Amino acid sequence: ATVSDVTLTAPHFVPVDFATRPEIAPFVDGVCQVIAPSEGLGLFTEMNEFSESCAAVESLFVWGLAAHLSAKKSALERLDGYRLRLRKAEDDLRDKEDERRVVADTLRKMNAENKSLTGENKSLRADLEAAN
Repeated sequence: ATVSDVTLTAPHFVPVDFATRPEIAPFVDGVCQVIAPSEGLGLFTEMNEFSESCAAVESLFVWGLAAHLSAKKSALERLDGYRLRLRKAEDDLRDKEDERRVVADTLRKMNAENKSLTGENKSLRADLEAAN
């Protein structure tokens, strides 16, 4: 049988719902338009037409794959940017927490020293009043 005598049918390894899956519908529509721009699939009349259609389908597939990979790369770059900003924010938060601890410890020490000095002051006043 020659190419012009055979109609295209789906290979046996393709699932029955292949052409109706929503994630590949745009690709399938594009392939169908390249292979047979008219309604439905027709016969290939010459071998070079088949070869040109295969090249066009391959080109369409490569273009789709390149677009997908480009989108994935962009998404990963944005994700890396978000991760970098998150790490910086976490580091800033740790620094602020360290500063807060230092200020809190200093305040506790000052309060303790203040109480000690207040106690000494009261003791000295009491001694002074007793001496008068």
